[in-house]
Amino acid sequence: MDLQNVREILILPERTAEALVPVFKYLETLFDAEREERREKQRLADEKEDDLDDGLGDEEEDTEFVAVMRKLGDASRDEKWRLPIGESGILSLAAQVLDEKAGVHELQRQALRICGNTCAEQDVNREILISRPNGLKAFIVAITNIDLIDYAIPVLFNVIVNYEPAQKKAIEDGAGDALFQLLNQVDVVAEDVEDGTQVTQAEHLLKLADIFATHDSFKEGLDPSSLAALLRYTLSPKLQDLDLYSYLLTIITHLLGNVKFQRYLINTTSVKVLLDVLEDSYSRFSKDDSPETAKILTHLRKALIATLSDVSSNPAFPEKYPLETSSLLKKLHAWLSTPEVAPDSGNKRAYLLSEALQTSACIMLGNLATSDTACRTLVQTHRIHIPIIKIMGQKSKDAGTVYSAVGMLRNLVLPLENKPIVGSPDSGIWDALETRWEHALEGGIEKQVPYTVSGLGRVLVRGCQENVLQLLQKTKKPLPDSGDKITTRLSVLLRMWAKLDELPIKTEIARTVSELLRAIAKWKVTGDDYEEVSEVMRQVFNVEGKYAEYERLVPVVVSLVAQNKWPAMRSEGLFVFGLLCSGFGKVPGQTVATELDKEGPRKVWALREQWWEFVTGEKTVPGQLEPGKIAGEVGEDKKEEESEKKEEESEKKEEESEKKEEESEKKEEESEKKEEESEKKEEEEEEEEAEEKKPLEGKDYANALVMIAQIRERLVGELPAEENQSLDELFKKLVITSQLDVVGC
Repeated sequence: MDLQNVREILILPERTAEALVPVFKYLETLFDAEREERREKQRLADEKEDDLDDGLGDEEEDTEFVAVMRKLGDASRDEKWRLPIGESGILSLAAQVLDEKAGVHELQRQALRICGNTCAEQDVNREILISRPNGLKAFIVAITNIDLIDYAIPVLFNVIVNYEPAQKKAIEDGAGDALFQLLNQVDVVAEDVEDGTQVTQAEHLLKLADIFATHDSFKEGLDPSSLAALLRYTLSPKLQDLDLYSYLLTIITHLLGNVKFQRYLINTTSVKVLLDVLEDSYSRFSKDDSPETAKILTHLRKALIATLSDVSSNPAFPEKYPLETSSLLKKLHAWLSTPEVAPDSGNKRAYLLSEALQTSACIMLGNLATSDTACRTLVQTHRIHIPIIKIMGQKSKDAGTVYSAVGMLRNLVLPLENKPIVGSPDSGIWDALETRWEHALEGGIEKQVPYTVSGLGRVLVRGCQENVLQLLQKTKKPLPDSGDKITTRLSVLLRMWAKLDELPIKTEIARTVSELLRAIAKWKVTGDDYEEVSEVMRQVFNVEGKYAEYERLVPVVVSLVAQNKWPAMRSEGLFVFGLLCSGFGKVPGQTVATELDKEGPRKVWALREQWWEFVTGEKTVPGQLEPGKIAGEVGEDKKEEESEKKEEESEKKEEESEKKEEESEKKEEESEKKEEESEKKEEEEEEEEAEEKKPLEGKDYANALVMIAQIRERLVGELPAEENQSLDELFKKLVITSQLDVVGC
């Protein structure tokens, strides 16, 4: 066997492992001879007490072994030879050549070529390499060898790309330290003006680091100070290659997903550097306006903002950047006040920068606003809510920016002391809320924003008398189709509840109404400002009928009771029903319910068809009216009853004639039976749904009991006998059930 025979085999039409067996045996012979020759050279060098200089002279010999390996390296570029080279053992032998730390560099280059080519998209061959006792250690060593680096880096990439076992093995064998040792040596941002070698090396290194950085084991084993070099490269004005920039930012965001790197960034006060990277990303590549570049940069910026959120969520962040003195927080505050830029201003880059800076500032400051103390400092000392409210109220703002602003405001108004400050008309928050509500009704913004805005309204109102009154104030613009009726902020919320389909939004609005009614009840029973409370009650009950959408108030509370998704909210709805039916309770010293106190139970009872089944489990509603009748009318016309009886008699006659027709329909019975079976299934499903809707558990019985008791007490003498009897029976049933429930607990 010689080189000519190898050439002849490699041009055979059939490319099989069997055909390569003689080549493999020949290579083994050459490899053994090469190693023996090296040992002899080493022995002679030792005798002369001289270094072998890694077995290399100034000139490398192109031996028979090197020539055959080169030929196989060429052949491995042919996809059809790749599996046979692996199966024949030649791939393993090439890896053994790399295991020999001392050797002819040209031989190692050809061994790398064989390994790299045969592993391209061939997981079987990759498995051969990682299963070796020495694994991928020789490849890791090769990438740090200046004479082999140009071959070793793309070869290692071919071995690991899209193959997780090889990635994990490379990390285990020390790829992380080796890569970052090289990144510190190679000037990533300097391109060789003659042939681009430097930038090519950097790109390959960053490709590898990008792959490895997705693995926790890589991040755990890597020195966190490695982050500093990446940030330095990213901010270098010489970096104008988009691919390199993209790899750098992706690696940075991957690493900062790990707590260890977050702490390093925080403890070295380098968070500001990351803010600089975000800001810089909007001026870099400014001359490239291609859609592809814009898409890449948008993705990178979003990842950066998410990373800033993660870093600011780290418990070490508020310790290193205190609210009172941190210059970083002053920078974030300044970002909030970035001048408004309209999306259609012609300066899209400035608009995007403004949105990104404000979004990041809201998220990071919002992560600091996680305690009452921090929230009080941000509102009462820094007045941070003012620029955030302004952001929320700008109709042209991006949905993500508004969402982050609303999220922070929700945190800020959790402490009771902050509610009247943030809810003050001077702060502009109610105008901003009206803008967002109006936008939601127009369908002009993503669904998540109306949800968070509704939640903000709920938290503002909770336990705050001042904000309750603000919610009941007139809006700047009336609702469309509201006629002469007065539009209040509550009117707008009730219209949103009716118009929007998303259950989470409807539920948040219902909970806001619930908080409003709770606040009124608490206010009333204190006995203070009774005249003002009475006026509020008259408005809420819409006694004069002059407020738009207020007829939806009770149905909104019903929706909390009727839903099955959140049991706690169902209990909340039943509790609020009790408040409505009690007329918000009695003021101190009150013994007799006033007409105003009766408005609540009247309205709840008038809409009993909407809640009766959910509270009782029964479908038959006492005093149920025919379709087309107005819910809540008491009594039935006797003449109508007589006409109904006549209709029943005529229906009986029709039934007799139908019986005759049934004889001719016997042939269709078989198909009807099938239909009946499907109908039975549907009925079973309906029964299952009814069981699911069987709503009352635990304290729900007590809340329902209070509601029914209040209706009985407040409306005594107003209801027909049949309805009074139904109320009595339901009251007894709830008493018994609630007692059983207590015993069961």
